[in-house]
Amino acid sequence: MHSPVHLVVAIDVTYTITRDWPAARAVSLIKPVVQTVAFPIHEGIWIRIDANVRKITFHPRIECPPLG
Repeated sequence: MHSPVHLVVAIDVTYTITRDWPAARAVSLIKPVVQTVAFPIHEGIWIRIDANVRKITFHPRIECPPLG
């Protein structure tokens, strides 16, 4: 349900700005395609960053004396 609503809103917003239906349809269809390609790349980068941060910030367990 989210995708059709998103598509209609994208067409409406683009048409409002450009007053050009073909441009509005093209922009609204290009955007999801670009997002589909960009999302896995973006997630892969963040997974690598997270893995590198974990390597850098890993500390062996430090034993603390009991309180009291």
